[in-house]
Amino acid sequence: MDQFINFMMNPWTITVLGGIVVVILTKLFLDRKKTPVSGISANNSQNNNQRVIINNNLNSKAASLETNNQTQTEPSIDQDILSLKAKTKILFIEDDVFKKINNLKGAGWNITQINNVENPDIEVIRSADIIFVDNKGVGQKLSNDQGLGLIKVLRQRYQNKKWLILYSAHPVGLDAFDSGADSYLTKNSAVYEIEQKIIQGAKKVVK
Repeated sequence: MDQFINFMMNPWTITVLGGIVVVILTKLFLDRKKTPVSGISANNSQNNNQRVIINNNLNSKAASLETNNQTQTEPSIDQDILSLKAKTKILFIEDDVFKKINNLKGAGWNITQINNVENPDIEVIRSADIIFVDNKGVGQKLSNDQGLGLIKVLRQRYQNKKWLILYSAHPVGLDAFDSGADSYLTKNSAVYEIEQKIIQGAKKVVK
């Protein structure tokens, strides 16, 4: 027993034991300190992952909404034109072959052609919404001014219920509007230009 006490009281023994205690306490302290830091790092990493997922979801939803809006907007224009094509009746009063009529029919427009007019009350005129009148070779039975005179007769008869367009191979200036035409174009106009005149008129008179 005395030997054990002497051993424990030995300075060398005290130094060694003290060093061991210090090492153990230091290790415990460091382990405790590392644990919260690791937890915080894991939490931060998890939060960052959640933010990435949320941002990706928001971006996906935004892209989806944009696509849906485009899908809903763009066809609406086509639907308007298709609706006009289904409802609009177009009459060409033309005594010659006008090949662009076939192009317009191929585009889906409802078009009828007659060679001349002797009576403004015939069914094909009464049912038409838009009437193209050739400047020459038609309407002689109703007026010496041919197409210009026919435009004037139709305007007086139907007022603003029909959209009247004078078209000619030669310039007629303001005479078309003076006779009551709503619009004017030349026969060498592109099919697209003619179609734009139809759309303009259809929006005015077709219900």
